[in-house]
Amino acid sequence: MAKRRLAATPVNMDTPHIRGAAPTCLFSIQPYQASTGLDRARRLDSAYRALMRTLDMKKTFVLAAAAVVLMAAPAMAQTAHRTATFGEVSLSAGFTPDPYRVSMTAGGSINGARLPGSCMGNISDAPDFEVTYDAGGLPLVFRTLSSADTTLIINGPDGRWYCDDDSYGDGDAMVRFSRPQSGTYDIWVGVLGDSTASATLEVTETP
Repeated sequence: MAKRRLAATPVNMDTPHIRGAAPTCLFSIQPYQASTGLDRARRLDSAYRALMRTLDMKKTFVLAAAAVVLMAAPAMAQTAHRTATFGEVSLSAGFTPDPYRVSMTAGGSINGARLPGSCMGNISDAPDFEVTYDAGGLPLVFRTLSSADTTLIINGPDGRWYCDDDSYGDGDAMVRFSRPQSGTYDIWVGVLGDSTASATLEVTETP
């Protein structure tokens, strides 16, 4: 509701019709618009709506980024915790026979290049083989033997990826751990090309 205030209007004493009269003041009533808080509430509401729009945009961006990460996750995880296709073994430093050998079919439908660590070769989803190792003072070496061009992709006990192609010569791969950690090594034997191939995985402490 509008209030009203009195505004004093000075009188010019030289005005003819009041000359000689006692000084006085004439007052006029002028309207005054009081602040009721309604405008402030409207401004706050507008600011709140703008803030919520900004937060919604940020939320959308975060969700989109999370979706991208989740889509990449299966390739990154390459499910190391799945049961190995061609078995598993527990070995301790100084194991015999050395090398320990296992036959398998290498390759698969997944491109190993999607993994970190400069990996390559087509591999399966689950590991081909799993080695649980109790380390000592010896190195631990993994290598492949095959008539095809094979690769090695290993997820170590530290969660990191170790990859190789051709280090063992003649299209065979080798990954050497000079100071191996105790724990589980999940191993994939990949193939360069779309087909699978017969291969042998060797685990040895002899360089």
